[in-house]
Order: sequence, then structure tokens, then C-alpha cells
Amino acid sequence: MGNLINFSKMATSSEIQKFCFGGQATFTLESKETGQHYTFRILKREFGMNVYWFAYVLNNSNQYTYMGKLISRRTLQFTEKSKFTWDAPSVKALCWFLRALGAGVIPNSVIVYHSNKCGRCGRELSSPSSIRAGIGPECQRILG
Repeated sequence: MGNLINFSKMATSSEIQKFCFGGQATFTLESKETGQHYTFRILKREFGMNVYWFAYVLNNSNQYTYMGKLISRRTLQFTEKSKFTWDAPSVKALCWFLRALGAGVIPNSVIVYHSNKCGRCGRELSSPSSIRAGIGPECQRILG
């Protein structure tokens, strides 16, 4: 899984949520029980006055596959371009994580990693406080 940073050991659930919905978040969820892991990307896009978040999962070809649109930051909604069904393990994992995150809890059964890139702009993080939060100082000011 490369040079990943164990985000769940350092950050609060609200910091992880801010990271995940910053605009360009890439993160990996790993089950402590099974060792199974999935890498997700959540991208924010603005269309006029509307803001949407779109979810992708890294596939075996090292490319991201579109999963669907996120509603209220808690629910995955399939669209015409979605390539998954509700029984796909990666869909179950993301939906489970989004519900837990929305409730303000990061369960002990999962490790959340980030790849040392800002969740808002995607630039590499360098300061310890930025690495801990997953967001760079300039983006932290913008996100509030």
C-alpha cells in the first residue's frame, strides 16, 4: 500500500470527515479483522450553485472506477455511469464507513490511511500538523 499514513491513529473523526470531503481526498480503509483494504477517492465538483461529491474506488488495474454520487455525505447513490451493485464489497465498505463517519465515530475495527496529500488540493503535506489533519495550512483556512 505504499507510503501511507495511519490517519485514524492521529486524527479525530471530524478531522477525517473534513479531509474526506475537502474536495480531492484519497484514502484507504483497511479491516483489522480481515486485512481487506480499499482505496477510495472522493472528489468535489461544483455545477453552478450546486455542490456534489463523487466516489471512486481503485481497481486491480491501478485505475479509479466511478462508484456514484454521495448524498448528504452519508449515502452513496448510483447513477447511470455507476459500475457497481449494492452487494459489491467496496460499496459495502464505503457505505459502512460513511455512516460511521456521519455519526462521528471511527470504529476500532478499521484503519484509515491517507497518502500524505492534502484532502482539498492534493498537494503533498510537509508539516506534522498538516500530516496529522490531512489538510495543508492554506486549505485549512479555506475549509474553516
